[in-house]
Parts: sequence; C-alpha cells; structure tokens
Amino acid sequence: LIILAAIATIHFTSSAQEFSIRQVNGQAQWSRVFEDDRDVETLKYLTLFIVRNPKVFDNMVVGEIQHLCIQDKTISSHDMAKYEFHGIVTYEFREGRYRVTVSQIMMSHWGDSLAGYSPLRPYIFDSEGNYHLAYKTHIRYIDNQFSEVFKLGDVVDSW
Repeated sequence: LIILAAIATIHFTSSAQEFSIRQVNGQAQWSRVFEDDRDVETLKYLTLFIVRNPKVFDNMVVGEIQHLCIQDKTISSHDMAKYEFHGIVTYEFREGRYRVTVSQIMMSHWGDSLAGYSPLRPYIFDSEGNYHLAYKTHIRYIDNQFSEVFKLGDVVDSW
C-alpha cells in the first residue's frame, strides 16, 4: 500500500509539472516561453492583434484578454462547456524568444452573464494548492488552448 501511494505521488508530481498553469500569490497564473527568430519589434507588433488596451515598452507588451472563449471538448458532446476568460497578459521579449504570462485570470461559463466571472484558481487547485486530480484533462485542455491563443513561435522549456 505504501509503495502504491509513493508511485501515485511520483506520477502525479511529475505529470503536474507539464502544466503551464501555476499558483502564484493565491491566484492561477499561466506562463509559457516560446522561441521565434523574428525581431522584437515584429513580435511586439503581432501582440497588438491579441491583447486589448496594450501598453508597449522596450522589451514588453502588457494588455488584457477579455471574452476569450474556449470550448472544452474534453466534456461529452451533449454537454460541451464553453468558457470565457479575462486576465492581464504580459509578453516579455529577449533575442530569439519571448515569455507570455496571463495573470489575474477570471472565468465564466460562456453566455452566463448572470453568474459573472470568478477566479480560475478554485477550478484548478484544491485548498492546499495541489492540482485537482479529477480535472486534470480539463486543466491540460485549457493549458493547450492558452498556448495556441498566445503563441507567436515554438514552445521551449526555459526563459
């Protein structure tokens, strides 16, 4: 029994590292690094089509995402869930790569304006800060969809 518990812990700990959604200061934060050979000015220009209300700095663009809709196809077809996300997006640029961070992430079921937006954190993490094991498939789906929305280049492991 102890060996099974140890194996499960090791497996979950290693698989949890694959997510780009982390808990930072009590909030869910998504961050990923991408490679791209284009110059920084070109990359900064491209971000202007992704973020709203952008503020452009030397090596950074900060803006918002509003009403970013993601349809979670991991849920059965008769009950597909659509989510809207809001948050603050930061693109940081270095030669040949850039990092995208989405913080203050709020979500709502798409079209459910009466419910309003709530923090993403309780949907991703339990009260002790661990990933909700039951929602692992959904977490991966949201993670991958964020990557598709914010990428301008190829994913890499380090900043």
